[in-house]
Amino acid sequence: MAVAFSTAEILIADTLTAPRFRALLVGIFAVTAVLLAVIGVAGVMACLVAEQTKAIGIRMALGAQRYQVLALILRRGLRLVAFAWPADSPLPRAPRN
Repeated sequence: MAVAFSTAEILIADTLTAPRFRALLVGIFAVTAVLLAVIGVAGVMACLVAEQTKAIGIRMALGAQRYQVLALILRRGLRLVAFAWPADSPLPRAPRN
């Protein structure tokens, strides 16, 4: 009859392998989700600016400063995010049974 011995370090490493892998997998998914969200917001902002190119040009021609135009674009983008985020956030939703 053969008896297998192993150190406490090996036992602990074997016990923690699956949870560490799951934590790594969740971390990878979280980073991917944040990256996709950033790409989505950048795309929406690019679309917003592209739709208003003529209006931006007219404002600049009438004497608006760059920071004023940038502030206008950022305000509109932040307003969009402020209204879209609560609709997509799981926090305000009631728990489902």
